[in-house]
Amino acid sequence: MVSALYAGTARVIITPPLGCRLDGSYSLDFAEHILDDLFANVVVLDDGCVEVVLIAADVTSIPGPTVKEIAERIEQTCGISKHHVIITPSHTHSSTSMGTTLLGKLPVHWDYVESVKLKMVEAVDAARRAKQPVRLGVGRSSNPNHVFNRRLTAPDGSIRMNWVKDDLDGCVSEGIVDPEMLVIKLVDENGRAVAFLVNYAMHNNAVGRPNISADISGHMTKVLQSVYGESIVVLFLPGACGDINFIDFRTYEWGNPENYKKIGLGLAGTIMELDPVLYYPEELGLSMTYTAVNIAERLYTDRDTKEDATFGTAATEPFFAYYKEARAMHGHEEPGSHEFTIYCLTIGSRIALLTNPAELFVELGLEIKQASPYDYTFLATLTNGLAGYVPTREAFARGGYEIRKMPVFSYLELDAGERFVQASLALLQGKA
Repeated sequence: MVSALYAGTARVIITPPLGCRLDGSYSLDFAEHILDDLFANVVVLDDGCVEVVLIAADVTSIPGPTVKEIAERIEQTCGISKHHVIITPSHTHSSTSMGTTLLGKLPVHWDYVESVKLKMVEAVDAARRAKQPVRLGVGRSSNPNHVFNRRLTAPDGSIRMNWVKDDLDGCVSEGIVDPEMLVIKLVDENGRAVAFLVNYAMHNNAVGRPNISADISGHMTKVLQSVYGESIVVLFLPGACGDINFIDFRTYEWGNPENYKKIGLGLAGTIMELDPVLYYPEELGLSMTYTAVNIAERLYTDRDTKEDATFGTAATEPFFAYYKEARAMHGHEEPGSHEFTIYCLTIGSRIALLTNPAELFVELGLEIKQASPYDYTFLATLTNGLAGYVPTREAFARGGYEIRKMPVFSYLELDAGERFVQASLALLQGKA
């Protein structure tokens, strides 16, 4: 029996002004060029009983309170439950902050944040009004060309980050990656593409400063629009990529301004190659479930401030100064706990879209996907909140960048990854 599915889409520009503070770094940088516009991309799904909002926005991250306010405004304006709203940042580092600041020092452009909130709600309302019958295709492919574990093992066993440009002699990358790309395509009654949802575990930050850009996913979208029509909406959902980026440190062309376009083209090519063999299920009923997870903060330790070669010998960003300042400011405080909500949207009996607010290490994402009872498990990280980096226990033991405590960016207890995996699987298995 074929179940009906309706979808509406909208796309709104959210490009910040020149001179704004760029997000996603410990350095204080301001935008000098606009390479391409940023967008909030919206899909509203409706099976006649359940209505769901999916938003993918070209920003680095969106803290929990901001997500909550947007969802509540959508409920008030559009009549869609705030618990049926999924908001995912593309994680471009060429945008400005949506509310986070480093140690209270870096500026937040609150007028811009408010304008994005308003535009998102307006876009959801427009998408809701534009709903039409659609068919849904789903599929998976693999693109190993643009995913690399960024934690390198040095000859002495310590960790180097693969973005540094020195002190890498003898380093090897032995870490796990997840090259799987999952794709959902929505088509109208005439077979024309309406939207794509793309899930891929890769950091979306190849452009570099001092530019505003939607980065890799933005160029991927442009390529797809050149083929399927400018009206299509593309939602890029970053997978578990806390320790994954696009840099092959052995061959990467540092300083090449076309890098993000090359990678975006590669991802678009994978999607187009997959398109003819997508599976179109007949069962398309929607269900949304969610569960809360409470996780404590970890204590500061010497691991957080130890100066070593994690960032090479000529690091330009003031990493260690910030780590020491953070510990001096907050090391005396009793660690608190934080509540996060993870969501699971299922489409029929074979498709699940699971959210996580953290920059999960890829090993944790793979554990969730491999144990999922669904044939296609999309894992959207940094979604509906901001929990910072969540490494594995092994990573904490070995050192590196992501394991150092910093408010907002890396602060949860060592068992946070295990807690998120357990809660995710309980949700997927209907036991939450």
